[in-house]
Amino acid sequence: MKFTKEDLIYELEYNFKGSSKEQEINNNLSKYKFLKYVSEAELVESQFYKEILRLNEIIRFEKNTSFKIHKSYPSPRSLYPIKIMISIDKGLFLSKNNVSEFYELYFFENKNISIGDILLEFEDIYLDTYGSIKKSLLLLEAGHLLFNILYLANHFGKTYINNSDHDGLLHLSLKSETNNLNDGEMLSHFKQSYYLRNSGPYNYPLTRTKISYLLNHKPDNRFNFLNISSFFECSNLVEYICVDVYVNQGKGLFKSVKGANIIDYKSLNNLYSYINFWGVSLFTVFSIHIDAFMDDAKNFLLTLGYLSQSESISLSSLNRFSRPIKSFKIDTMEQLLKHHNNSFIPYYALITGE
Repeated sequence: MKFTKEDLIYELEYNFKGSSKEQEINNNLSKYKFLKYVSEAELVESQFYKEILRLNEIIRFEKNTSFKIHKSYPSPRSLYPIKIMISIDKGLFLSKNNVSEFYELYFFENKNISIGDILLEFEDIYLDTYGSIKKSLLLLEAGHLLFNILYLANHFGKTYINNSDHDGLLHLSLKSETNNLNDGEMLSHFKQSYYLRNSGPYNYPLTRTKISYLLNHKPDNRFNFLNISSFFECSNLVEYICVDVYVNQGKGLFKSVKGANIIDYKSLNNLYSYINFWGVSLFTVFSIHIDAFMDDAKNFLLTLGYLSQSESISLSSLNRFSRPIKSFKIDTMEQLLKHHNNSFIPYYALITGE
């Protein structure tokens, strides 16, 4: 799968006009042949496999929202089209049922897949209204899930790299592994963090006022960029991505953590009607350089999802929401951010409050 400049054009037309051509997403999931259900008692594979597949379990049902399904990462309207497949033998793949304790065994013949590799496949279940942006949404969501997978992989002493020859959504190729298991307390904390992560209710505009706890928040993405650059084997990702963080100083005035620019909450309310930004604590915008779309921007979109998930996990706690948003007017956001370099397109955002 590639994300081309044509995909960007369709998305921009949709953003400006409300309609455009449909982004094409071809999936491989129909090529997998279901063999049987497997109970956990029958499963002799490693704890790592179990933890990876649990990332795609339904772990909670939200209140005060029509989009109730909650997994370890966010998905627009709780659609969750992605399925994790782990290669456990030649042609054999292990997955997990979303709602039961049973695992699933599949057959899919592909000579380019090795034992231990992880594949992200998907179903095209997007609403018709998402036709012009569904590939964008899919890649961003996959980036959120990718962060979780690579975090667990590092915990279990495994290193993965991207297999760019894969024609599906994403192929994580196992590069190296050790049997060392890191701190179990760290794993428990991570699982608790993704369990607590939530996007907040959608039945009414959110208005919260507890903002002081993030006044000094200054996220450091250097480690994230190092990890994701190693996965993609690409050293210049950071040159094509800009992260702008704005903190509410009180009375709905958002100040940039790296400059003097201030954005009033009323301007942000016009961008996204499901939030009253008066009570939002933190507003983060992820932008991509226009040159990234000249060839294939897939890895850059995955990186935005990866960075957003890292921020969501680091800020998650009981009664705190952290909502990624895509549906904002790009040209209006450009005006608010006042970038010195107009070559960066505001592409994705994250709202945090309590």
